[in-house]
Amino acid sequence: MPLITPNRLRPRYQLAIEALVLTTADPTRAAQQLPEHQRICALCREVRSLAETAALLDMPLGVVRILVADLAEAGLVTIHQPATHTSTDTALLGRILRALRGEPPTTPRLCRTPPASSCPRRRSAP
Repeated sequence: MPLITPNRLRPRYQLAIEALVLTTADPTRAAQQLPEHQRICALCREVRSLAETAALLDMPLGVVRILVADLAEAGLVTIHQPATHTSTDTALLGRILRALRGEPPTTPRLCRTPPASSCPRRRSAP
């Protein structure tokens, strides 16, 4: 098997696994690329996450990161990165893990604030 990403272990810039990829190249320009790049362009005619693209290609995520970064640099795809990494990343990873396990999605619980009349009164300090 030929080397797809010779001498490169990391993409030119960091891509999150949930980054969304969309092909912007016309089919004739995409046809001039390497076969792996062509497959990514074909898959990403619909918006797909980087992780989903890697899974559908049955390729390691690190390799797909490099290939997608190459395509972005060539102006053949657009990448929509998540705004920032926050505590919601943990929630996202939890939802992904539950989906991979085949568990049903959890729905957030609604919390109602009790009316002010039912709240216990605070004692004033002596």
